[in-house]
Amino acid sequence: MSETKKYPYTVEPNIIKLAPNYYRILIKKGSGKNQQVFSEYVSGKIGDARAVKRKGFAELENQKAKEKDKRKITLFEFSKEWLQFCRDTGLSPTTINGYKTRLNNYILPELGGYPLEKINAYVIDKLFVELKNRDKQTPNSDGEIEKLSSSSLNGAYRVLRNLLNRAVIWDYIEYNPIHKVKCPSAKPRKEKETYNKEELFTTIKLLLDYNKKYGGMFIIDCCTGLRRCELNGLHIEKTRKHDKDIELDVEFVNKDGEKYIGGLVFARHSVVFDKELKKVVERDIPKTEKGKRGIPIPPICVEAIRECIKYREKEIQLLRNKYGKDLEIVPNLFLGKTGGLMHPDTLSHNWTKFRERNKGLLPNKNVTLYGLRHSFCTYMRTNPEITINEIMNLMGHTDEKTTDNYTHSNREIGDKIIGMWDGLEL
Repeated sequence: MSETKKYPYTVEPNIIKLAPNYYRILIKKGSGKNQQVFSEYVSGKIGDARAVKRKGFAELENQKAKEKDKRKITLFEFSKEWLQFCRDTGLSPTTINGYKTRLNNYILPELGGYPLEKINAYVIDKLFVELKNRDKQTPNSDGEIEKLSSSSLNGAYRVLRNLLNRAVIWDYIEYNPIHKVKCPSAKPRKEKETYNKEELFTTIKLLLDYNKKYGGMFIIDCCTGLRRCELNGLHIEKTRKHDKDIELDVEFVNKDGEKYIGGLVFARHSVVFDKELKKVVERDIPKTEKGKRGIPIPPICVEAIRECIKYREKEIQLLRNKYGKDLEIVPNLFLGKTGGLMHPDTLSHNWTKFRERNKGLLPNKNVTLYGLRHSFCTYMRTNPEITINEIMNLMGHTDEKTTDNYTHSNREIGDKIIGMWDGLEL
């Protein structure tokens, strides 16, 4: 009698008959965003359809149990998953160590035991009230104990926000409660001191008479704006995976057809100190994957690199005389004491030594090694022909709108870059 009914029709709850010996199993549980649906088509008899129906209910119950367990995960447990994700996506060890420090010092002692679903705006507000009233662990130069700085609070806020954003993306929680909490206002950063054009040129001329290795290193930094880790990661030798990171005697042609001879320096690697491994390591990307780029360099920088290469050859000979001919030498332009990777702090220490030695000759400014990167960027911005997108590409910034193929776009603006160094003669 049921066969005379018009298709489709419901045989029993959750089983819809679409045609002879053809059924659809449809099970809905919950509503709105929490609704779970099981849908499957079955060819066969009603008994086959009922078996699939039982399977559907079992699957939904298992999924519900998993979701329940998922939401029981604590912030401490989730933070380990999140940090591993950060490592897998290529974030630098320095950045990850910064995240861990803020988590361990400010966030996990208070919120680590909370299940993710129990963390709300009230709990986060309480955390930051406590942090605002917390004393620093060490006194200042006058022996006074200060409260945590607003920049420390701001850093903790950003880490917690990023972590909970990821929890939303991975469906551990439905929304990020930190968005209801006002970010602790950070004090305005002190303006980083930089060199202007004349001061930058003066610095480069002084570096020409400085130690060939470190003088050349800092000239490269002045002319490229490389980060410390990228400068330390420059390869002068070709490896199995990569070409050389430095090309000399590259010809550029401007819009008037005039030829410029310079070079190109490529940021492809970074050398950092890994606090977990407690050793210096090299990564096959700069600070970020999008930071890969090529930067045109003027003749004075090309000559400085040639001197660095000569120095490196002598350095290798001395090292092999001391440690044996089988000593393994890294392909980097700048070598450590035993032919391995140079510790990043060595660069900073030698920049400080250079400034102290030339105290009366250098501009009276506290320009750090990272300040040379700022100086390069500031100087490039004085040229109206170089667009902001081109500058961000030269600097290796990660904005999607401004990153382009890391070689060709910067070759095209090579004549503009090298032209800015006119007047800086050997």
